[in-house]
Amino acid sequence: MHHFYGRILSYLLVIVVLVSSPQWVDANPEDHLSGDENRTSLRYAFPSRIFELLPLFTSLSGEGLVGAQLFASPLRLQPDGKVGPYLVESWSYSEDSLRLTLHLRQGAVFHDGQPITASDLAFSLAMVKKHHPFRLVLANLERVETPDSLTAVLVMSKPIPALLRFLIPPLVPILPRHVYGDGHPLRSHPAAIRVVGSGPFQLDEFVPGKRVVLKKFDRFFLAGRPHLEKITITMYPESEGVPLALERGDEEAAGYLIYFYKRFSLASQLKVTQAGYENWMAQSILVFNNSKPPLDQVKIRQALSLSFDRSFLDFLPGSDQWDGKGGVIPPGTAFYHAIPDPDPFNVAKANKLLDEAGYPRDENGKRFSLTFSLLPDETVTQPFAELLRQSYMRKVGIELDLIYHPDNSSWGRSILTGSFHMALNGTFLWGDPQIGVHRLLHSKSIYPGALWANYFRFIDPMTDALLDEAGSTMDQSVRMARYKALQRRVSSQYPALWLAPLEFSTVHHENLIGLSEQYSAGQPWDGLYWQQQEREAHPHSLPSFKD
Repeated sequence: MHHFYGRILSYLLVIVVLVSSPQWVDANPEDHLSGDENRTSLRYAFPSRIFELLPLFTSLSGEGLVGAQLFASPLRLQPDGKVGPYLVESWSYSEDSLRLTLHLRQGAVFHDGQPITASDLAFSLAMVKKHHPFRLVLANLERVETPDSLTAVLVMSKPIPALLRFLIPPLVPILPRHVYGDGHPLRSHPAAIRVVGSGPFQLDEFVPGKRVVLKKFDRFFLAGRPHLEKITITMYPESEGVPLALERGDEEAAGYLIYFYKRFSLASQLKVTQAGYENWMAQSILVFNNSKPPLDQVKIRQALSLSFDRSFLDFLPGSDQWDGKGGVIPPGTAFYHAIPDPDPFNVAKANKLLDEAGYPRDENGKRFSLTFSLLPDETVTQPFAELLRQSYMRKVGIELDLIYHPDNSSWGRSILTGSFHMALNGTFLWGDPQIGVHRLLHSKSIYPGALWANYFRFIDPMTDALLDEAGSTMDQSVRMARYKALQRRVSSQYPALWLAPLEFSTVHHENLIGLSEQYSAGQPWDGLYWQQQEREAHPHSLPSFKD
């Protein structure tokens, strides 16, 4: 995989957007650690703020990272990218694929010592279906039967082809029903902060926006795990925080970095890798608010696409890999289908479309104005938007009003409220189009307060029908045909412009093992260990599937 060692930029950028900032008391005002932890602990830098611990209401990287440590899921990703056992040790489908039977591990307990049962799994799926921005994946889930305390049967009205891929951290956290099922709203539940989880680590301290301290859960259901006794995740929203902390030795690892300093690759004890993020298949996108005039007209969105200068992609990490084949389903997956673009850059046609749409130029050459919501990033987003602003006005008479948000939370609110016209952001496949694409494009995935669920506000009955068909059959050939048709349809509607691949990076001490394995991002850290620790052979190998 290509590395961006040649990009010496002024700071790190992460594709993490904070959508809310509830206020809690900071029990410990000290921001810096003493650095005297031994090698059964880990100091980890995260390049943004984290405000929530329940990974139910957002798919943000930080909340997902912490949620995967605090809460187990039915299944997990193996280093080869396949789904493997976790809290569920075996499973089987009925012949018609309408019933999935899950067998839980015996003896697993929550952090309060209460047993984890099939009833908890059923409750957790109900909460995901009610609250998660990706809830559309479970639309065909009718009920969960619990014939005994360790067996759950998921009953579907139609097959859910991506179901196994969805039952992983951090997407489906297993919550204790006896704690969170008391009728109190989950988001304001006392245990939303003082969480009672099921994962390899339990909460020791949480200072919202500053740090999370996790400690080993001694009764974790996988014997001998986790290896680490303590993990301190310190948040660095400021531009230079992560690289300086790593270079000083204050932190031993950092991840979810879109680009990084060349000096990291030269540091004697630091390793830089882009392994671990394969499940995401991330892309940068130019977002259109399809519900806000005049972007509610296809002709306007098409004109914006036709007059977009691809040379602006030089500002985006991953742009040197862009080959003109971007789309809602990225290259590299079996469902990708290249759609030839006869007019990738045609300013004359763009002006004609704008005239036809009823927006002639005025005496100053201006047709109308659009707002562009900017993340607080002076290195990539702002130069990109400024070039775009000058280009659109000069070429097609569209004026961009650049809205400079002071922080990620403010930017997120502009997206949530629909007050924006355009923005630069990223999108993720999550291993299957039913997870990463349906939630972006299906009209039923427009949820109040869900940042990553169809924030394009795109409504198209033909797209909905294709998504419904692809998401309700286990026949791979049918799915491929429907997604091929979907990509043709979406390319003609221009709900957004998919620009370039996004490559994330992890920087870690050379003796830290297991953090940057294949498909490891967003997964539990029970297998992490320091190399000098004495372990049995293959200390980070995962349990095998039981027939």
